[in-house]
Amino acid sequence: LPLRQAHLPLPANTLTTLELHPWSGEQWSSKFADMAAEARFIGIGEVGLDRLKGRLTIPEQLVVLEQAVKRAEELQKPLTVHCVKAFSELLALYKKLRWQVPTIIHYFRGNLALARQLWDHTQFVLSLPPAAYTQTALWDFLRDHPTYQRRVVLETDDPQHGDIQAHYRTAAGLLQKPLPELRQLMRQQLERIYHAGNF
Repeated sequence: LPLRQAHLPLPANTLTTLELHPWSGEQWSSKFADMAAEARFIGIGEVGLDRLKGRLTIPEQLVVLEQAVKRAEELQKPLTVHCVKAFSELLALYKKLRWQVPTIIHYFRGNLALARQLWDHTQFVLSLPPAAYTQTALWDFLRDHPTYQRRVVLETDDPQHGDIQAHYRTAAGLLQKPLPELRQLMRQQLERIYHAGNF
């Protein structure tokens, strides 16, 4: 949830994170830091870097992201990172801070080379949307190297392809994995990343 919507009521058993999206143009604040500590927020994000639509400069976005990373580490809450055309800056920040909390790269549509760079140099998990289906080498790699399937989740926030059940069916086909197995893997991912059971 954006800070300005954090007071809104939500359905029971809703898992919620607190975001400071680069599109918002908001600076880091003590109010955000305090609210991030509330138990109702199981993670921090989306936060991140966007060279195309970010309303702050990249150096300013990096300041916000660094503060978010440090707060996530203090609270031991996972991060969801939005990154558009700024992966070199994100990797440099990771090299500097070496944070340990689970980190999901939101809406990852990059190619296999970028995915391998992130997997090889960070602990990041890539959230794959339907828009990533064109990256056939990435899906082939995941199919042929099942251990890397623990380094991905399936994107639920997709404005153009909002049918998550269809996404699961297509992803299961691309991975040549039975649908129940894929569902179980994604449930395990949720539990592992967010320490969220009984949802």
